[in-house]
Amino acid sequence: MRKTALRWALIYLLLFGASAGVVLGFVYWRTATLILARTDAAIAADMAYFAAQYEDGGPASLLEAVAGRARSTPGAVYQLTDFTGRPLAGNLGQTPTAAAGASGVFEFIFEAPVAGGFSDHPVRARAVVLTGGLRLIAGRDIEPLHQVQAFLRQALAIAVVLALFLGLAAGYFMSRHMLRRIGHISRTSRAIRSGRLDERIPLTGSGDEFDNLARELNAMLDRINRLMREMREVSDNIAHDLKSPLARLQAGLEDALRSGGEAAGIAAMQSGVAEASG
Repeated sequence: MRKTALRWALIYLLLFGASAGVVLGFVYWRTATLILARTDAAIAADMAYFAAQYEDGGPASLLEAVAGRARSTPGAVYQLTDFTGRPLAGNLGQTPTAAAGASGVFEFIFEAPVAGGFSDHPVRARAVVLTGGLRLIAGRDIEPLHQVQAFLRQALAIAVVLALFLGLAAGYFMSRHMLRRIGHISRTSRAIRSGRLDERIPLTGSGDEFDNLARELNAMLDRINRLMREMREVSDNIAHDLKSPLARLQAGLEDALRSGGEAAGIAAMQSGVAEASG
């Protein structure tokens, strides 16, 4: 019983752990994907704005737009350089190595100004090359994304541990409950096998499958017990019906033995055969 309970507890443990891991892993992936999608959407909106400014007012309008966005947009990183790579506008002092030759989305580390100095922050950015050799970089600080990911990883680990603990506890108690019900059936079976035919499996009143099984087994035992009583009654009746003829047969044989005559013995035996034949 203990081994069975432990086996069921381990099964529940694996089921709970796997379910929690899948669900929480999906939440982690979906959250990170959503944040990245919003970041890419913000970068794309910046690029569309700058493209419109460049088309309407040329390089001067673009330079003014980049400088304005760099001052007014928290968490944003911009840089506009000429064909030689010299920065013209933006809050990114030095062109990142990852941006060299890049024309799509890339990531790099940016020294963001904080109280008392600078702090390295990861940045997700996009670079485009404009006519005249101008190169534009627009990005967003994704440090909040990394913080969310770290929090989700920590929460995921805690949740998985809790799920494993709850799965182990639930599996143990559920298996103990199930084995207790099976134990009632086993004890009743042993009692009936030892001769206590009036024993029955107790019902809990829950109406579950175990109660239904116990009800069916109890009905079967009642039927068997009733048939055995009827068989005993038939046997008692047969014994009672045979008692008088057997007594007469015994008396006739005893009389023949006492008479000592051969003819009397033969007659007594013939009478006994006739009595036995009915």
